[in-house]
Amino acid sequence: MRRYHPKVSSILQSWAVIGILAVLCVGLTGCSLSSLRLSQLEEESKKSHVYGETVDAFFAALDAGDVQTMKSLFSVNVQNADADLEDQLVTLTELYPGPTQINLRWDTGSSGNDRISYGMCRSELTDAFLVGCDGTYFWCSLKMVDEDDWDENEIGITSVDFYSAGDYLKYHEEGWPDSDDTGLYIYMDHPADYPVRPIEGYLHRYDAATPPLQEELARNLLEKTDRFSDFLERFGQPNAFDVFWYYALQREDETVAYLRLCVDEKKDEIISVDVVGEFEWLYELWDNPKNETL
Repeated sequence: MRRYHPKVSSILQSWAVIGILAVLCVGLTGCSLSSLRLSQLEEESKKSHVYGETVDAFFAALDAGDVQTMKSLFSVNVQNADADLEDQLVTLTELYPGPTQINLRWDTGSSGNDRISYGMCRSELTDAFLVGCDGTYFWCSLKMVDEDDWDENEIGITSVDFYSAGDYLKYHEEGWPDSDDTGLYIYMDHPADYPVRPIEGYLHRYDAATPPLQEELARNLLEKTDRFSDFLERFGQPNAFDVFWYYALQREDETVAYLRLCVDEKKDEIISVDVVGEFEWLYELWDNPKNETL
């Protein structure tokens, strides 16, 4: 058995105790962090549920033409401060055809803005999403306060921006109007005089000049070349563009699908290709082998 000088033994014992304590601290810290993260996820889930219920209630009342119920969903402070709120809600019921058949508000996607001070909290939730009825599409941005320890009259919807498809695309391309004010703002002054289609949950100008292509033909070309110019030469200009390039696909069934190309235009290189539907991502079709070396 190896023996040490008494002072060395004492030092080693001290180190051993420190090591054990360090391991315990790390373990406890890990548990604490895990518990904290779980608590945060539960809180986020709760907030998303509150937001989703509020959005659903708003559109149920809109479909029913129930102006008073819609108004009651706004915070007391907004109701008291906005003298035009009820008239705006009446106008919305007249312009919105209903009933709502598509409501793409995200159950888990609401972004929050929290203010915490001395144990008091104010929490805001906001999201923007596609809604539709009978092939007519709109874009809605809804902001609400779900918690306010300083003023409970702030709790409720604080603002709703409602866009027609034409107005959504105009402002998306030219810049959004200032929407910091509370209340209801309706943007339905620019009817779309061009085809509009929902692709992956967002509205796009649609150019039907290029006919739908066959998925297998696209895959075969991608196996030979990743040059975007080659793809354009073979299949023509995309049907829609907004960050990604979209081509309509031929489908044997009645579903609607598109190729979504992620392109590095400077390198004339296709990075990846996915298949998406009108409202969601479906599956990956092709990934550039060069990505594996990145």
